[in-house]
This record gives sequence, structure tokens and C-alpha cells, in this order.
Amino acid sequence: MPTVFRDAIIPFEITNDVFQWRIELRNKAFTLVDIFEPDNEASNIRWEYRRIGGCGTLRFKLSRPYDAKGDLDGTYDVQLLISNRATGNYDLWYRGLIQQIAPSLDDPESIDVICAGYGAQLGWIRVSKTYNSQESLETIVRDIVQTIVAPNSKILYDTTLIDATGVSLQAGESLKFDTYADNALKTIATIVGTREWGGGTDRKFFFRAQSSTIKHRFIPGHDVVRFEDFIDYSRVKNRLYLKGGGSPAFSTTREDTGSQGQWGLREEIITNPSITTNPTGNSYLNALLTEKAIPVRRSTLSVALRRNRLELTTPIGQIAVTSGVFVNKYGTFKYGAAGKKYGGEFGYQLGGTTYTLDDNGVLIDMDLSQEAPSIAESVGLLEFQVVQLEAAR
Repeated sequence: MPTVFRDAIIPFEITNDVFQWRIELRNKAFTLVDIFEPDNEASNIRWEYRRIGGCGTLRFKLSRPYDAKGDLDGTYDVQLLISNRATGNYDLWYRGLIQQIAPSLDDPESIDVICAGYGAQLGWIRVSKTYNSQESLETIVRDIVQTIVAPNSKILYDTTLIDATGVSLQAGESLKFDTYADNALKTIATIVGTREWGGGTDRKFFFRAQSSTIKHRFIPGHDVVRFEDFIDYSRVKNRLYLKGGGSPAFSTTREDTGSQGQWGLREEIITNPSITTNPTGNSYLNALLTEKAIPVRRSTLSVALRRNRLELTTPIGQIAVTSGVFVNKYGTFKYGAAGKKYGGEFGYQLGGTTYTLDDNGVLIDMDLSQEAPSIAESVGLLEFQVVQLEAAR
């Protein structure tokens, strides 16, 4: 019995464990109009997913004449599906809209197709609205998506995908927007901190709290192709000069002498006209110093022959590269208190991924970072509180 995927007009089935994929092209009514598969036209398939933004850019090449644009249209929906050996069905890995078509007169002739995820539509829609005191920030997010974005785009609203923030506008506070929806939502995410948000393969907008739980583990010698773990010293700043507002202009300085002794003097000038007093200025710089005075740990990880996507559920959770050794000897863990080799696993937040199709599976290149979410959150909240305080004067 063939397995029919959603509203496809052509039934299909997976008859063996051979890696298979297909790209479905649908018109603006989501009616299936074409299918690209490995044995007909499409090749060089790469796409992105970002923790901030969701589905990103998809690129693929069609082997067809330069002027044979045919059924390619900027309003069309593009879906990439990959075979699932466990279920015998195809899983949806990417969904977006055609954004650019680039015919080429090379030998052989071809057409490059570039798509964007549905989250890109957030940058097409204006938000001109003021939100006042006593409203929670998740309520504001829901209002923007439900009443402004969803009615004017293909993005879908699902209240269950917008997590509570724990932050509300207090008496006398307000948020005034006259910008695009993506900028408004970015502002809210920055205030709250530790969010992942954007548009998913189901076209639904999500605004989720990051998870600190390690949900994905990769083992060297098994599926890890390359892992580069490095510490970035270039962004260390340990003496901050703040140029604020007022007349005469307010200014203050804070520094971390311990960081200076370790890494040398590294200065930065910061401008924020909303700050006009020492208490708020010093608190602001102290919060920034906690984040800036230490090196940032970042990594890149490549994994081969993957058969399921990292962002299948959100929040994605943390990612770890592990030896897989969990040895307990004489009642104690052999390699450290956490039971993992050399003292425990190190979890990274996913910044983004680039997926590449080959004949046997999917190669995933990941950009990983080790951040201090509590610091980022406190800085964002403090910036917001400073703006509200100064606006009330």
C-alpha cells in the first residue's frame, strides 16, 4: 500500500533502505505542481536552519535549459523531504518560498534556485503599535503574530509555541514599535534573553525558551567528521567607557583588573543616550563586563550520514561531543564525577546548521557556542529598564 504524504497528488512509497529524497514544488494554494528527484533534475542541494530565524536559505540547481523557467515562480512553496528508514515514509526537512532564480548559460545550462524559509516574511510586514503597562512580553508576541503577521502572510499562529517569558511591562512602562515584525520580535527576544524563535517547516511561528538539557550527542569515530573547539580571545574587553545622554553628556568608566592582568588592557567605547546617572550606568557596565571580560568558547562540528534533523522539536537543547564512555569502577565513576570522560560533557547551544545532501545521507555542519544565558538576559532586561526609566523623566 503506497504511503501518501499529506495532500500530494502522486502517491509514493519507500521500498528499501536506500537513501532517497525529493523536492516538491507547490503553487500559492499549496497544490502540488512538480517534483524534483535525484534521477531527473535537482542537484547541489544545501539548506540552513538558524536558532534565531528557523528555516533559512535553501539552494539547489536544476539541469535544464537557460530559458526553461517553466513552473518556477516567486510565490511557490518548496518542500524538501527525506526518506525515513524507520517509518517507511518521507519526513519534511525544509519548507520555504522561492526568492531568486538564476539561469546560467554554462555548459551544461542550468538554473539555480534560491529559497527562504517562511520566517523571512516577518521582514515584510510593518508593526506600528504601542503596548502599555501590565502586559507580559509573551502576550505582546502573541498579539503581533496573531493579529498582524498571520493575517498578512503565510506564517501560521499557534499559541502553544510561544513560551512564557516571566517579564511584564510595569506601571509606566511601554513598548512602542514602528518597524518590521522581525525587528519588533528581535527587540522582545533581546529583552527576555535565552530565546530561539522563527518559522518552522510547518509554517508556524515559534518563540521558545532555550533548553540547557543535552539532547543531542555525537561520538568521534562514529558520526563525527570534524570537530573544532576553540576559544575566541579577540572579543575580550575589560575597560568600558560609557557615553550617555543629558546636558552636559553623562559619562562613566568601569574595568576588570583581573581580566587586564590575564589578557592585557582591551578597551571599548559604548554609547547609550538613555543613560544619564551613575547608578544605572555603573550597573549597565558591570553587567556587560561580566560577559565581555572573558574569552568566548565556540566550536564547529560536522556530522555525516544523519537521518533525522536536529530541529525536529524546539527548543533544540544543547549539543555535546562525547566519547560515549560511562564506566563505573568500584562504586565510583572512572572518568569523573559526572560519569563522563575527563570530568563530564560540555554542552553547546546551536547557533545554526548547514545541511548538505549526498548519495548516502545528510552532512550537517554546525556552528556551536558556549554562552552565559543569564548574563545576556540580565543585560537585555537592564537595557529595557534603563530606557523606560529615562523615558519617564
